[in-house]
Amino acid sequence: MAAGIYMIVNKRTGRKYVGQSLNISRRVKDHLDGWRRGVYTALSADVKKYGKREFRREILEIWDVHDDALKAKMDAAERRWILEHGSFAPNGYNERLPGGRETTRINDCEFQRLLFGKSGTAEK
Repeated sequence: MAAGIYMIVNKRTGRKYVGQSLNISRRVKDHLDGWRRGVYTALSADVKKYGKREFRREILEIWDVHDDALKAKMDAAERRWILEHGSFAPNGYNERLPGGRETTRINDCEFQRLLFGKSGTAEK
Protein backbone atom coordinates (compact mmCIF):
# COMPACT_ATOMS: atom_id res chain seq x y z
CA MET A 1 0.00 0.00 0.00
CA ALA A 2 1.59 3.25 -1.14
CA ALA A 3 0.40 6.68 -0.05
CA GLY A 4 1.13 9.71 -2.18
CA ILE A 5 0.36 11.66 -5.32
CA TYR A 6 -0.44 9.89 -8.60
CA MET A 7 -1.30 10.85 -12.15
CA ILE A 8 -3.46 9.12 -14.76
CA VAL A 9 -2.71 10.11 -18.37
CA ASN A 10 -4.89 9.46 -21.41
CA LYS A 11 -2.32 8.27 -23.96
CA ARG A 12 -4.52 9.28 -26.90
CA THR A 13 -5.51 12.79 -25.86
CA GLY A 14 -2.84 13.74 -23.33
CA ARG A 15 -5.49 14.76 -20.75
CA LYS A 16 -4.33 14.17 -17.20
CA TYR A 17 -5.76 13.59 -13.75
CA VAL A 18 -3.69 14.21 -10.61
CA GLY A 19 -4.86 12.83 -7.27
CA GLN A 20 -3.79 11.77 -3.82
CA SER A 21 -4.51 8.68 -1.78
CA LEU A 22 -3.39 6.65 1.18
CA ASN A 23 -3.70 3.62 -1.13
CA ILE A 24 -2.70 4.68 -4.65
CA SER A 25 -3.27 1.35 -6.40
CA ARG A 26 -6.82 1.03 -5.02
CA ARG A 27 -7.67 4.65 -5.86
CA VAL A 28 -6.38 4.41 -9.45
CA LYS A 29 -8.43 1.23 -9.91
CA ASP A 30 -11.49 3.07 -8.57
CA HIS A 31 -10.98 5.83 -11.15
CA LEU A 32 -10.51 3.44 -14.06
CA ASP A 33 -13.54 1.31 -13.11
CA GLY A 34 -15.78 4.23 -12.10
CA TRP A 35 -17.96 4.20 -15.20
CA ARG A 36 -18.99 0.63 -14.34
CA ARG A 37 -20.35 1.87 -11.00
CA GLY A 38 -22.22 4.82 -12.50
CA VAL A 39 -19.59 7.47 -11.72
CA TYR A 40 -20.08 10.08 -14.44
CA THR A 41 -16.98 12.23 -14.85
CA ALA A 42 -15.02 13.25 -17.91
CA LEU A 43 -12.35 10.72 -16.88
CA SER A 44 -14.84 7.85 -16.55
CA ALA A 45 -16.39 8.74 -19.91
CA ASP A 46 -12.98 8.59 -21.59
CA VAL A 47 -12.07 5.31 -19.86
CA LYS A 48 -15.27 3.79 -21.22
CA LYS A 49 -14.64 5.30 -24.65
CA TYR A 50 -10.95 4.38 -25.06
CA GLY A 51 -10.46 1.47 -22.62
CA LYS A 52 -8.21 1.20 -19.55
CA ARG A 53 -5.18 0.25 -21.64
CA GLU A 54 -5.13 3.75 -23.12
CA PHE A 55 -4.37 5.26 -19.70
CA ARG A 56 -0.88 5.45 -18.21
CA ARG A 57 -0.48 5.55 -14.43
CA GLU A 58 2.39 7.36 -12.72
CA ILE A 59 3.33 7.80 -9.08
CA LEU A 60 4.57 11.35 -8.61
CA GLU A 61 5.35 11.25 -4.87
CA ILE A 62 5.37 8.62 -2.12
CA TRP A 63 4.51 9.62 1.47
CA ASP A 64 4.93 8.10 4.93
CA VAL A 65 1.42 7.19 6.13
CA HIS A 66 2.47 7.72 9.76
CA ASP A 67 3.22 11.43 9.29
CA ASP A 68 0.80 13.51 11.41
CA ALA A 69 0.85 16.40 8.91
CA LEU A 70 0.32 14.08 5.94
CA LYS A 71 -3.05 15.47 4.74
CA ALA A 72 -1.82 19.07 4.57
CA LYS A 73 1.37 17.98 2.79
CA MET A 74 -0.58 15.86 0.31
CA ASP A 75 -3.04 18.69 -0.42
CA ALA A 76 -0.14 21.09 -1.12
CA ALA A 77 1.68 18.55 -3.28
CA GLU A 78 -1.45 17.60 -5.23
CA ARG A 79 -2.20 21.28 -5.93
CA ARG A 80 1.40 21.80 -7.13
CA TRP A 81 1.25 18.77 -9.47
CA ILE A 82 -2.19 19.76 -10.84
CA LEU A 83 -0.83 23.18 -11.73
CA GLU A 84 2.47 21.81 -13.08
CA HIS A 85 0.76 19.27 -15.35
CA GLY A 86 -2.16 21.52 -16.33
CA SER A 87 -4.62 18.79 -15.39
CA PHE A 88 -7.47 21.07 -14.27
CA ALA A 89 -10.63 20.96 -16.40
CA PRO A 90 -11.34 21.58 -19.21
CA ASN A 91 -7.84 20.64 -20.47
CA GLY A 92 -7.47 17.87 -17.90
CA TYR A 93 -9.69 15.72 -15.71
CA ASN A 94 -9.28 17.42 -12.31
CA GLU A 95 -12.58 19.05 -11.37
CA ARG A 96 -11.54 20.54 -8.03
CA LEU A 97 -8.43 21.58 -6.20
CA PRO A 98 -7.35 19.61 -3.12
CA GLY A 99 -8.90 20.38 0.21
CA GLY A 100 -12.40 20.84 -1.19
CA ARG A 101 -14.84 17.98 -1.19
CA GLU A 102 -17.19 19.36 -3.82
CA THR A 103 -16.67 17.60 -7.13
CA THR A 104 -18.38 18.60 -10.32
CA ARG A 105 -20.21 15.54 -11.62
CA ILE A 106 -21.67 15.37 -15.07
CA ASN A 107 -25.14 13.98 -15.60
CA ASP A 108 -25.99 10.88 -17.64
CA CYS A 109 -26.90 12.95 -20.72
CA GLU A 110 -23.54 14.74 -20.67
CA PHE A 111 -21.76 11.40 -20.06
CA GLN A 112 -23.44 9.95 -23.16
CA ARG A 113 -22.48 13.03 -25.20
CA LEU A 114 -18.84 12.72 -24.13
CA LEU A 115 -18.87 9.00 -24.85
CA PHE A 116 -20.78 8.98 -28.13
CA GLY A 117 -20.14 12.46 -29.47
CA LYS A 118 -22.74 14.37 -31.48
CA SER A 119 -23.55 11.48 -33.82
CA GLY A 120 -25.09 9.32 -31.08
CA THR A 121 -22.81 6.36 -31.87
CA ALA A 122 -19.60 5.39 -30.16
CA GLU A 123 -16.54 7.12 -31.56
CA LYS A 124 -13.61 4.93 -32.50
